[in-house]
Amino acid sequence: MAPEQPMTKQLVDILDARYGQKWDLYRLALGGWGVKLPGESEVMTAEAIEAALGKAVEFTPLPRIPRVPTLLFENSFEVVKSGSHWDIHYNGGYYCGSIKTKTKAKAVIAHHVQMAEKAYLDWRAEFGHYRLSDEGVTFRWAV
Repeated sequence: MAPEQPMTKQLVDILDARYGQKWDLYRLALGGWGVKLPGESEVMTAEAIEAALGKAVEFTPLPRIPRVPTLLFENSFEVVKSGSHWDIHYNGGYYCGSIKTKTKAKAVIAHHVQMAEKAYLDWRAEFGHYRLSDEGVTFRWAV
């Protein structure tokens, strides 16, 4: 690696502070330099080491947003007797079980539907403006 110049040292310090020394600088096979930032698929490349570091410092990552919570619909639930307890099925599949009474099972369904609706409305309030955006252009899904 070339001896560090004062400008290179400043750029390295900025990247270290921003990414906690979890970024990579490497020499490209066809010449030039590449900088890979954590969590990003892009590699900032340039012929000169200072130019590659400068691109990495100027890079603004796309915001990462959580996936849209699943809405649950009460009419898709079914309470099924299973021996001495009740099970809850959603869209024909097992959802949860071992509930002592049918009334408690219906209360569990109402609670889960209410919590799913609240999670969805909270997501819409915070991230709803991304609904019509293009993934990879204006945002990225959080994993």
